[in-house]
Amino acid sequence: MYFTVLFDSIYSFEKVDASVLGDTKMTKKTAKKEDQPSKYGTTSDIFDSDGFVINSSYKIEKEIPSRAWLHVLNNGLVNGSMPYMSSWSPDAHGFSAYRSINGCSITGRSTEIYKPLNTDKSEKRSFFLRDEEAKTKCIKLFSQSAATITPTGFATESETNEILSRLEVICPDGSSFEVWELTLTNNSGKKRSLDLFVQLNWNPQTNRETVHPSHLLNLPEYRKGGLFTFPVARNPKPLTAWMVSEIEPEGFELALEDFFGSNAPNDFPQAVINGVLNSPKTATPGLTPCAALHLKIQLPPKGEWSKRFALGITKGDETAAVKEIDKIKKGQLSAKGFASAVKEKQTLWNKTTAGTLVKTPSPEFNRFFNVLTKQQLTTASLFGNAEKTSGFRDRMQAIEALVPIAPAKAKEMLLDSIRFQMRDGRIINSLPLNDELPTSEEAALDNILWMCNAVVRYIYETGDFSFLEEQVPFYDHRLRIFESIRNGKVYDHMMAGMHCLFDFRGKFGFCKIGGHDMNRALTRTTKQGGVSATLTMAIMRTAQLLLPIARMRGQKRDIGYFNSIGVNMQSNLDNYGWNGTHYTYAYDDESKSIGGTDDTFGKVHLSAQTWALLSGTADAAGKTEAVLKALETLYTPLGYSSLAPSYPLGFDSKGGIKNIPPGLFENGGIELYGQGLTAYMFADRGMGDKALQTILNYIPDSTKTEISTSLPTQLSEFRAGPESPFFGRDLFDNFNTGIAIFRLAMERITGVYPVFEGLLLNPSLPSEWSECSVQKIWRGIKFSIKFHNPSKKCGKVKKVTANGKDLPKTGDNNFVITFDAFKEFAGTDKPVCIDALIDG
Repeated sequence: MYFTVLFDSIYSFEKVDASVLGDTKMTKKTAKKEDQPSKYGTTSDIFDSDGFVINSSYKIEKEIPSRAWLHVLNNGLVNGSMPYMSSWSPDAHGFSAYRSINGCSITGRSTEIYKPLNTDKSEKRSFFLRDEEAKTKCIKLFSQSAATITPTGFATESETNEILSRLEVICPDGSSFEVWELTLTNNSGKKRSLDLFVQLNWNPQTNRETVHPSHLLNLPEYRKGGLFTFPVARNPKPLTAWMVSEIEPEGFELALEDFFGSNAPNDFPQAVINGVLNSPKTATPGLTPCAALHLKIQLPPKGEWSKRFALGITKGDETAAVKEIDKIKKGQLSAKGFASAVKEKQTLWNKTTAGTLVKTPSPEFNRFFNVLTKQQLTTASLFGNAEKTSGFRDRMQAIEALVPIAPAKAKEMLLDSIRFQMRDGRIINSLPLNDELPTSEEAALDNILWMCNAVVRYIYETGDFSFLEEQVPFYDHRLRIFESIRNGKVYDHMMAGMHCLFDFRGKFGFCKIGGHDMNRALTRTTKQGGVSATLTMAIMRTAQLLLPIARMRGQKRDIGYFNSIGVNMQSNLDNYGWNGTHYTYAYDDESKSIGGTDDTFGKVHLSAQTWALLSGTADAAGKTEAVLKALETLYTPLGYSSLAPSYPLGFDSKGGIKNIPPGLFENGGIELYGQGLTAYMFADRGMGDKALQTILNYIPDSTKTEISTSLPTQLSEFRAGPESPFFGRDLFDNFNTGIAIFRLAMERITGVYPVFEGLLLNPSLPSEWSECSVQKIWRGIKFSIKFHNPSKKCGKVKKVTANGKDLPKTGDNNFVITFDAFKEFAGTDKPVCIDALIDG
């Protein structure tokens, strides 16, 4: 069955004027919109005057899979804002939350599953119309709807009984609330008298407990406008959830049982059938809370009615909430205010995206890099993996990719996170998404390396080398305090971590795993100190990353230390990491290899082979071709499996992943993180064709569309592998930090990224690309870079001109743009034009 497309949303970019597009230099005359058919609908891309995709919308026109899609809106990356999000399915169901998804929901979200995949009965927003004169008196809006989604908004529309209903939603940047605009259009030639009922399941939670329903109020002095509040009275730091309508309602309801009725199985809520709501002052204890409004509407023939609603949460009691709502009623709840908020949201989005843009011959690559992965990355940065806490590893990976988009936010998140490192160098895994302190000192030792990567990316991107000198406390888990006296510089934190990893190694001189290895089965089977070949390879690369920083600081001891890491670890890996055909993944507590040639299951692990190539381990040992061959045993047309063969369900022997079916997650699943890391490795080695293939194989609507079940605007956390009966099915959209390494891999292909010396020009273009353009704002300077590849070969840069003048090579035969050479362009609109010729 197909949805009928009924409208052009306000997010149709033909309606956007030049002021909305901010710094993208686009005007009405130069605006270009291009529609492309997709699996479930139509993708509409918008281009700036230079031909870069700067925004994209997706209109759902066909029946979607049984697994519902959720489109997530967030309140942006404004410093000081409380993360807030609103999720929507095409039929207008979903939930809202602040800080964390499962821990701090506002509506519904009482079911805690691994990921919020779709909506259930506790996550309903409902919109009903009652028309006494119609044959079908009660209508549920948006049950058969057409939806349009963009990075900044959501819109859905349906038509029943000659009434066209349209709902549009935004989350204003920096605000802990969302605004809905509901528009009803009378397509008939007669006057219509309608009753509108708007209801949501009310379930505000605090970080510690859910407030008893008897605390739900409808304040009499603010009943005009339909204000509902939910004061969090017992929380040490009060929070108040609220809902408000633009106009005074006829009535309201606070109990779900009273709204839907409990005596008979009706097709519609009893309140809608009766045409009246209860209008109590408080909810009765023991009843399930809801927030429902009743509005009366008079629609003239061919007439239109449009009003707005807001839902959010305020720091403070109901008095603070009332003050905030008064401002919103004067602002975003008016037609003019809502239009202005939409425009402002789009303007801020375009300014954010304009900082890093690419233009390649691949439309899918351009759309995902310039638009879609940025939107998903911001959601993952603010909300992590949709859990009550944020994983340190996940947060660092997100920050590394976030730096070019929102450097100030990245710095804020770094400082907030580094303070959870303990003085022995370990870093706590699960960081609270509130003001509480961690309950466990469990620490995965690879956390250290991800912290170093994020810090280095921040200082190379921004030039803020003084960040290394900022004082950050260490965390004392036993006393549950931050050491305000015995703190350390950011550089000291990185060194403490490197010493923890290298100085306290385990068997065979390999790095210990710590708690919660990325392979959860390995964590379970190595409780007494199993060791990881993969982590041993990764520390080699990190040591080389930190080496120029140590030189800059004149830290002679650290320089020698980093060099010794490379020599020592290479020797250990040569002796104990190579098993004859590929690299072993790890060793358990009994010194048995995991991922060895004699293993029946889990024989080849993707991460071990990828890191062997990224770290240079395989090259130094002369094993490169063998490792590449081993990688191909994991290849499928939908991506690389995490390992092969998969462990059978219930297998509890060496390395076994007992509770995960074959082909899922790390047990042979095709994970987004693994695809990103593998694509990055290929690009880093100049294998542009393989890198691009790896990227496009995972983009849901570019290949194998008959198999993919992912929302075409999202990259799923993982895809079922070939040993699963659901091979190719995408699972867990929206909330996944694997999007970070995927973006970094795309950046590495197009080849403009910061290093210690400056901005390196080092693309790894696939042979089919004759050219590639990159627009990047780096340290306040706008660079317009074009790579020419006339021979269509995966070659290196041969010649570069900057504003018509030759750019010299560096001592290591690379081309690097330095800030000092072009600092007069900082803060100006005038770009530095770079032309680079690829040597065929």
